[in-house]
Amino acid sequence: MIKLYNDDVCEYVNACKNEIIENLKNDDAEINDTNIYNYAYSDMQFYYDELKNGVRAFDNLKGNKKILVVASLGLWYGRKEAKRIFNNLQDILFKCFEDVNALYFEKKNSTLTLRATHHDGENFFKFYVLDHGKKYAITYDDMLRGF
Repeated sequence: MIKLYNDDVCEYVNACKNEIIENLKNDDAEINDTNIYNYAYSDMQFYYDELKNGVRAFDNLKGNKKILVVASLGLWYGRKEAKRIFNNLQDILFKCFEDVNALYFEKKNSTLTLRATHHDGENFFKFYVLDHGKKYAITYDDMLRGF
């Protein structure tokens, strides 16, 4: 599982504090809360930017092919299944970002799966390229190398 986004920097610091402190030591930086949290913000932004670049490359290389998203939505009244077609992966991610606290990509059954946690529970999204009436699973590696 790859964490894409989390709106709680404290959780990120708690999960990565030892690694952050080691990196600060290697940079001869003072070890204090300000530097630890600044490093965490910078680190989170780096991974987010890297993912955005991968998504842009994927969208550029897939051409005019559409993307099918199959969703299982966790709502306050239970789960709901949904499908929707998008023109590009970037639009999908912005739609998935609505009202979530954390996003994770998972390598499940070789299909790119996004798990989005929010106040009602979790949403799961699977991604497929539509090409000449057939659907092909998108993998995490496909997305990062531009398909």
